[in-house]
Amino acid sequence: MKKILLACGAAALALSIASCDSSKKSAGNDELAALGDSLSTVAGEANGSTWLMQYKQVPADERSKFSKSGIIKGVETMVLADTTDQGFLVGINIGQQLMQNLYRLEAAGVPVDRKAFMAEFKKAFNGDSVSEQQMMLLQGKFSEMSRRAMQLAEEKKEAAAAETPEAKANIEAGEKYITAAKAEDPAIVTTPSGLNYKVVKEGEGAQVGAKGRAVVNYKGKLVDGTEFDAGEGARFSTANVIPGFAEGLAMMQKGGVYTLIIPADLGYGSKSMGTIPPMSTLIFEVEVVDVEPAE
Repeated sequence: MKKILLACGAAALALSIASCDSSKKSAGNDELAALGDSLSTVAGEANGSTWLMQYKQVPADERSKFSKSGIIKGVETMVLADTTDQGFLVGINIGQQLMQNLYRLEAAGVPVDRKAFMAEFKKAFNGDSVSEQQMMLLQGKFSEMSRRAMQLAEEKKEAAAAETPEAKANIEAGEKYITAAKAEDPAIVTTPSGLNYKVVKEGEGAQVGAKGRAVVNYKGKLVDGTEFDAGEGARFSTANVIPGFAEGLAMMQKGGVYTLIIPADLGYGSKSMGTIPPMSTLIFEVEVVDVEPAE
């Protein structure tokens, strides 16, 4: 919504501004001046009505984030801006881009001090010059810090999600399931990482390997028996699946059938993935149809 209003609104309103400017420049022509006044009025009503329609089409819960008064204030700031000050207009354009960048960081959970940002922006922009090498160093530093900040913010979100009542209940249910399964079936093996697996049928030939690919038939279910996924002839790379599935698949050979019991920390963790609740233990029945050579 915010991007649409900023991008499309600027384009639509530009027509109104252009019309107003044209009429002022032709003030000596009475008919054109009168037409310009009328055109300005109609353009304002037409654009206002168009954006009202767009506004009403936005879902109510999303629309509540954008008050009409706030939108009008933003539009008015642009429409009534001093167009003779080209630097100001360029600054508005730059500011919109920077605002979107900062908003993305904040939306991801990264705290941003906008006043500190502006203080450093002014200091840097008011400098005499900047070398290409210095620019590359600054951009590299910013990229690395942004990546780390996003990572920490995501970890913080996941840690909070893991503490919800639903997540805790799923952790407990998973632990009970694994304990009961191992007590009932001594053939279940637990690896150092915490993956539990059972060899239902041993395969032949080369293993898939840690960086391998395979064609598999599989079914995935939760500890309560709910099936959340299944496939036949699916091609998987160990690099593109959850850690527990990757570890189990890497051990398998063509024709092999394994049962993988994957605890939450080797699965999707605190993320809710469709029908998979947060902190769920996952059970997979996996058959390797073929092992493909790694690229």
